[in-house]
Amino acid sequence: MNDGDINFSNLHFSQELETLFSEECFTHSLKSVRFKLIFGALIFGAFGFLDSGLSPDKYIHLWLLRYAIVCPFILTVYLFSFHPHFKYFLQVAISLPLLVAGLGVVAMTVILSPSRSADAYSGLILIVMLSYAFPPLRFLYSTLTAWALVIAYNIASLCISHTPLLVLARNNFLLISSSLVGMLAGYYIELYIRRDFLQRYRLKAEREKSEQLQQQVLQLTIEIDQGKRARQVAEITETDYFQQLQEKSRLIRSRAKQQ
Repeated sequence: MNDGDINFSNLHFSQELETLFSEECFTHSLKSVRFKLIFGALIFGAFGFLDSGLSPDKYIHLWLLRYAIVCPFILTVYLFSFHPHFKYFLQVAISLPLLVAGLGVVAMTVILSPSRSADAYSGLILIVMLSYAFPPLRFLYSTLTAWALVIAYNIASLCISHTPLLVLARNNFLLISSSLVGMLAGYYIELYIRRDFLQRYRLKAEREKSEQLQQQVLQLTIEIDQGKRARQVAEITETDYFQQLQEKSRLIRSRAKQQ
């Protein structure tokens, strides 16, 4: 199949196709997006039961992050999904909960003691990977979200937590590797989705073209039959025998009137 309609550098179609693609993505993914938002808020909130064990003296701060900032923000986006204008902000509306959740985890690594910050750091890797596997989030928004979290983690580690460079290098190796793997997977996931859409779009266009041709052939057949019927009638009415019959018919009607 020719993929000439896909721009492989930014994974976009031409303007008309991109509009149709966006409309289809929104229509088919709205219910799943709402489910993922609710599920994500529940999972993020459920981990709060471990906070008191991780840091008995600072779990209140962790709960404030979870239950006063991150979870309410995700639920706000969920409520916004019922607004008619949600489809115009779909990509941003999906990116922001991931970004806020990731920044919440970064903040937790700052709040927790160095020996416990690794427990929160593992959650950051999960969110980075999730950002690339959250259809219908586009590859560009996934990439921006994931790398924003990588940068935020490094700024927090260097400027606030003062994480040892060896530990930071180890953590960056895992975090950046996860983001690179996620980029590769996210790119090909969206490419597959776009190729599938393009194939269905072309099949639909060919089907409509075929149906239009069938209608034209049917109309032409009717016109040919009508023309053929008109010629046959003309051939009959122009014969001498038919003219004689018409003359006899007129004579009979004339005599009938006289009588």
